[in-house]
Amino acid sequence: MMRVSSRREPVPIAWSTWENEVIDGAFPLRRLLGASSNGAVFLTEHPSQDLPDAAIKLIPADLPLAEIQLSYWRAAATYSHPHLVSLFDSGRCRLKGRQLLFVVMEYGDETLDRVLPRRALTRAEVREMLAPTLDALAFLHHKGLVHGQLKPAHILGVRDQLKLASDCIRPAGASTSSKPKRSPYDSPETHCGRMSAPGDMWALGMTLVEMLTQKLPERAEEEWIEVVCLPETLPRAFESTIRRCLSRYPHNRPTATELTREMESRPDSSERVRQRIHRLF
Repeated sequence: MMRVSSRREPVPIAWSTWENEVIDGAFPLRRLLGASSNGAVFLTEHPSQDLPDAAIKLIPADLPLAEIQLSYWRAAATYSHPHLVSLFDSGRCRLKGRQLLFVVMEYGDETLDRVLPRRALTRAEVREMLAPTLDALAFLHHKGLVHGQLKPAHILGVRDQLKLASDCIRPAGASTSSKPKRSPYDSPETHCGRMSAPGDMWALGMTLVEMLTQKLPERAEEEWIEVVCLPETLPRAFESTIRRCLSRYPHNRPTATELTREMESRPDSSERVRQRIHRLF
């Protein structure tokens, strides 16, 4: 006889119906900004920070490692860097019979993943975005942290300044089981179960290809080791850097600090187009 499991699957949340609700008695859910099976982000406000616009992320509190996630958010709120999104409040709440975790953060006017379907970035624009991205990654890696989910959706324009999302920051060596699911930006060694700084550099290489060509490189197995095939349209000026970031061997990838030094030493570095982030978006 077939045994029927008594475990009940959670009912999916219709996040759009939650608009106008209030979290923790302080944060109104003004408008749904995005949602997935793992959570949702709403536009809210944060009067105590004098922010008429802020973002609040909600995830079910019954997800695996939920308590660890809350500890990561609280730790990330203590990091201060001009190119990392600031986190203000986090905690547990209950709404419509659901136990939730929430984190309140700076609101990004736009994200890079909304730009790329319309057009690729120019080489000058990529250099302008690469500098603050490397600065933020170098800061994290120096502190023994990793971004863990670098991709266009997590590169934001916040009041005319480029910033990386901070709600995904983890200690280096953290288990990959705390990530929602495997991503195309994940490095080949991700299956080993630990996050690392070289993994961030792989994700940066994938993101650079997408910035310049509007698509990710193809990934294939070669002698049981994963490799990528770069698009023919990739500008030669970035090809060497990207190939190094996408090395199959983590120890061969450059560090964020090394790439920053290389950028600063290039002859064309003083000729970068000085334009504000909102013009890119």
